[in-house]
Amino acid sequence: MLSKTDKSKYRSLLFRHLDGISLLGPISQLDKTGLANFINESESFTLGDINSFKECNLGYMNVTLHLLICQGWLKKINNIYIKTENGKIAFQNFGSYTPIYPYMNKLVNCHKTLFDNKESNNYIKEILLIIKNYSEKNRKNDINNQIYHHLIGTLVGPILVSIGMSEHYKFILNANKLSQTKQIFNNDTYNYLIELFKYLRWINNDESFTNKGLFYIKRASAYGVTTSYLPIYSFIETVLFDNVKEIWRKIDGKEQHVNRVMNVWGSGGAHTTYFKRIHDIIIDIFNQPLENQPKGIADMGCGDGTLLIHLHDIIKNKTFRGKYLDKYPLLIIGADFNIEAQQTSLKNLNNAGIDCIILNGDISDPSDFNRTLNSKYNLNLDDLLNVRSFLDHNRVYKEPRGNDIKKSISTGAYSYRGKLISNIELEQNLLEHLKSWKPYIDKHGLLILELHCLNPYIITKNIGITASTAYESTHGYSDQYIVNLECFLKLANKAGLKPIRKYQLKFPDNELSNISINLFK
Repeated sequence: MLSKTDKSKYRSLLFRHLDGISLLGPISQLDKTGLANFINESESFTLGDINSFKECNLGYMNVTLHLLICQGWLKKINNIYIKTENGKIAFQNFGSYTPIYPYMNKLVNCHKTLFDNKESNNYIKEILLIIKNYSEKNRKNDINNQIYHHLIGTLVGPILVSIGMSEHYKFILNANKLSQTKQIFNNDTYNYLIELFKYLRWINNDESFTNKGLFYIKRASAYGVTTSYLPIYSFIETVLFDNVKEIWRKIDGKEQHVNRVMNVWGSGGAHTTYFKRIHDIIIDIFNQPLENQPKGIADMGCGDGTLLIHLHDIIKNKTFRGKYLDKYPLLIIGADFNIEAQQTSLKNLNNAGIDCIILNGDISDPSDFNRTLNSKYNLNLDDLLNVRSFLDHNRVYKEPRGNDIKKSISTGAYSYRGKLISNIELEQNLLEHLKSWKPYIDKHGLLILELHCLNPYIITKNIGITASTAYESTHGYSDQYIVNLECFLKLANKAGLKPIRKYQLKFPDNELSNISINLFK
């Protein structure tokens, strides 16, 4: 059994691993282009100075510098950047990320090749050698250790996700020794994993799993969301310095910047914890007199259907409505912008024996969603309880029409297709987005689970305690717009969406709160 101290230690390393996955690409480009040296030799600099040294997409470069603030390596005062004392050490070591970057495409496809007997994954051994060389030469202080665990994360993240998503996961998890799983790998790959797992002390000399090893294997899904964005990091040179138009073009209906199936898998595991916390809200709504209840649930951004399945189960088994489903059937409606998510949710709901409607839908256009429901199913969106999980930040950005926001309180870094978006513009955009939903939620409300950013200086003080650097990176480079919880609630109120206080929840319940649950009316 692991002690609380060990669990805390290993969890801290996990968060540092996620930081590494999300930082390797941009940092290697800063090193490759000479920008790291430019910054290292500058007493202070601006985003404009960076652009003069190497022409860049200002929005994504702004995200990059923001991430370095999150790691405690830069600070920003009146749009002027200054290296911290820790940053002076870190910038001298940025070249340590660069040798791993050429393996990015191998890491992107790790889930396809780890169990392929035709594929020799020698990159595992080669990346491990790079890490060992860094460790032997540089693990002298906290900053070098910080970087070391970043490098470890770039290798173990894709491997753990590949194991977790595979048909072999339970077999590996239940094995006493890694040697019992040898037949599912080719000999080379197996030997590389043995070397890696022994180095990490995930297995003993007899190849039996240690408690530490089991800790990480059991938490494979915790790496899923960050690892799913490896494709965008494989394009990072284009993201930072070239025309990004082609990156956002779908090929056969699939996004290029993210492995959406992996993303849905990883987020499904992570979100289940929060789904359980909305029981009381759903029970209260569906314990009302039947004539006052919603006709059903509309989940915009239904993903793999996990939330809809969960809500259907609660209503069926724990509410007054559940006793009258024959007379008052519960409409289960999912919508998603991504065709793979639509297919996955339909499959999962059908497998659960739940009648459902799955549609193409865009969170940025509730009026179109309403028109589709009107024309095809004679339904109005406001006849349903609207729910969504971790999606409002993933709306398609639109130039704001108004200028209601005079002073920004958000602390994130934002871009759209490389263009720099000021925080005031972003908040105005969010305000207008929330206002667009108001006509469709007056009757039964809008239940939102949402992700938020943190002040980067709070993140700096809590390295290894929060995954916020990874959130800021994956969302910043993929044109997603997480704002601070305080900012989100202020703008919702300004849009006329009033939270019901008794249902409000935030996680964790302290200054690191980056997830919230709110029922707006």
